[in-house]
Amino acid sequence: MDKERQEMIHTQRPYKYDIFLSEYALHKRSHRVRDRRKVRRRRTKVAKIRRAYALGGCLMFIWLSTHAILLYRRRNEHRSLNEKIPPMSWEEFVQDYLIPGK
Repeated sequence: MDKERQEMIHTQRPYKYDIFLSEYALHKRSHRVRDRRKVRRRRTKVAKIRRAYALGGCLMFIWLSTHAILLYRRRNEHRSLNEKIPPMSWEEFVQDYLIPGK
């Protein structure tokens, strides 16, 4: 009986052990693959969010700089126009231009 038991252990155990190892290894690898996929998906999500924030920041900077440039140009034109033709009050305008009909 001792010999039979040793043969049974010898023949069965490595077979089961090998299957267990291979299934365990496949299972472990599949988890690694799933984890890699999760990590890759998360990275792409984070990259998309960062890209959106970067694009929004760039658009906001462009909008603000455009308005700053337009405001600066308008103020300069207003100053240069005031130097060429000095501003006058409404009463002076009425007396000088509206009443005479010029």
